[in-house]
Amino acid sequence: MIIGIDFDNTLVCYDQVFRKYHEKQNWDIAINADSPKRFIRNKLLESDGGNLQWSTLQGEVYGKRILDAQLYEGARNFLQHLSKLDVTLKIISHKSLFPVVGTPIKFHDSALSFLEKENIFNDSLINIDRSNCFFESTIENKINRIYQENCDIFIDDLLEVLTHPLFPNDTIPLLFSNVPSENSSIKTFSNWQNLEDFASNEDLITSHPNRFQERSPTPVYEKKNIDPIPSFNHILEKENQSPVKSLEPLSGGANNKVFKLTTVDNKELCGKIYKRIRGDKRNRFLNEINFIRYLYPLNLKIIPKLIGANETDGVAIFNYINGHLHDRDQSIPSRYWQECISFIETIQASEKLKGNIHLQSGSEAMFSIKNHMTALHARRDKWLNLAKNNLIDKALSQLITEKVEPAYQTVARIILPLEGFNKTIGKEEQIISPSDLGLHNAL
Repeated sequence: MIIGIDFDNTLVCYDQVFRKYHEKQNWDIAINADSPKRFIRNKLLESDGGNLQWSTLQGEVYGKRILDAQLYEGARNFLQHLSKLDVTLKIISHKSLFPVVGTPIKFHDSALSFLEKENIFNDSLINIDRSNCFFESTIENKINRIYQENCDIFIDDLLEVLTHPLFPNDTIPLLFSNVPSENSSIKTFSNWQNLEDFASNEDLITSHPNRFQERSPTPVYEKKNIDPIPSFNHILEKENQSPVKSLEPLSGGANNKVFKLTTVDNKELCGKIYKRIRGDKRNRFLNEINFIRYLYPLNLKIIPKLIGANETDGVAIFNYINGHLHDRDQSIPSRYWQECISFIETIQASEKLKGNIHLQSGSEAMFSIKNHMTALHARRDKWLNLAKNNLIDKALSQLITEKVEPAYQTVARIILPLEGFNKTIGKEEQIISPSDLGLHNAL
């Protein structure tokens, strides 16, 4: 049996850290004993620039102040008791690499330091070692890790994790919270003693018969071996087209496999096999096919015509549009950029498109300043981590740490306190825009 456990606010209690912060503020109001974190967050967010103060405090709490935190009462007993029953315990958490603002202390290292301070790895009665501690940077990666580690049970304080569409069907979700779950299918536990009683109950296996069924080791990339020619011919036959005579892989794409097809009647077509990744919410196949169909009423000659598609295999065929890639150091005539701008203008609010196919929001569509800051934070974290671990060129590392990081900190301190930071723009302010449109990535 394998039990996965979240880290922040599930295994680790930060109440004492927030109480110490409250004592230093000279506020004339007593702290909420049940939820010091929520009390301080609400108190800070009520003030001018409160979001910057709250973000800065979070960086300190989960970074250098984490050693002042404690295990929740009963958590150690839970770990020891379940270890006696030969249960494999795994810690699976999601947290950013570095704080959104402030000193860039690596949160993942701080979390491991806390576990060392609590003697979790050296306690002979607890069956957890470093190799079973996973700190992922996104919820999707965390859920994929729960899947990969074959967790029979997963305990978390966040309902959005336990009810996520990608959460494994054969993993029992348990909510650690003082507030009962509104989802009747998820059991809620307010303390670790009750969790221990539930998880060690021998009758548990009968209540969830599939939980011991072995999953095959599944990589992040769900590689479905698609044989290109039979897949393309299946579509062509269905569309009463001649079969493929020859196939030429086209370079340049990073996510999908693209081919130039020549049929037996010498017609040139474009075949595409779409990449599928477990843990990725995007349906690249459906999003692109729907967008092509959405634009049909405009009769644009600069987009390919869909010949046919197979959603099961994630394969599609379009008519072939000749073109060439520009060299990286080549000057691009302004007329090409104007064509891109004209295309985006053309597809906005056209009467011909009203009531047509519903388009999904792009994977990095940003409808608030907060969304933009979250994306910027994630990308900065990746680069800063590479620089700090000497995983890239020395000159580039120096550029990131000495130029980019200070600039990022300045931007973060300007953006976080903005009054409209959390405001989501309305539909009337949104535009239709092909994701990642550029001369490097146009069909």
